[in-house]
Amino acid sequence: MRVWAEFEKGARLRHIGHLDLMRAMQRALRRSGTPVSYSKGYNPHILLSFASALSVGASGAHELMEVELREEWTLDQFFTQMNAALPEDLRILRCGRLPDGASPLMSRVAAAGWRMKMIRAEDETALLPAVSDFFARDIIPGQRKTKSGMKDVNLRELIEKADILPDGTIEMILSQEEGKTCKPSMITDAMKEVLGLAALPRMELIRTHLYTRDARGQLVPLEETL
Repeated sequence: MRVWAEFEKGARLRHIGHLDLMRAMQRALRRSGTPVSYSKGYNPHILLSFASALSVGASGAHELMEVELREEWTLDQFFTQMNAALPEDLRILRCGRLPDGASPLMSRVAAAGWRMKMIRAEDETALLPAVSDFFARDIIPGQRKTKSGMKDVNLRELIEKADILPDGTIEMILSQEEGKTCKPSMITDAMKEVLGLAALPRMELIRTHLYTRDARGQLVPLEETL
């Protein structure tokens, strides 16, 4: 039995890295009594995977993971007992059963939605016009890490969408497709370079959704397809 779970990683846990997040979920699975399956070999581990690793410094509103169970388990039990075992800022929002033979969640991710907001109002007032011009460029020079080293890329080709909301929030959808992955840090590094800043102001960063493509090739939130 394979179970998917949509969960929230709150702002107070934003500096928890991916490996720490995985360990927290593994501990919760054991404490909750969930009958998880383990890998074979000398160092067995819980068969747990995340749709996409979340950057350190970011919170997540609709994160997704899947776990394999060794026996049938009701979804109500999974939801209730996991939330009882998890800390306050790490909560299961929904869960469901993956059909037999369904592709892994991580293989379905095509893009990620992000929101960035400057913490200080004075920074926002000073920089937002320049940030708007930054996203309007046809060419946004940046670098992406590849197996052969750092590669120069046009980040504009990796940005599916970029808007500045009325409250000053920067909203982006960045590609996560193979060979075209774009991280928020790549955007902020490029902003610093293009805008000629010694350092960017402090920002709140949240991943709002993970996206997949529907039959027409349009991006839709992955959790809405489960």
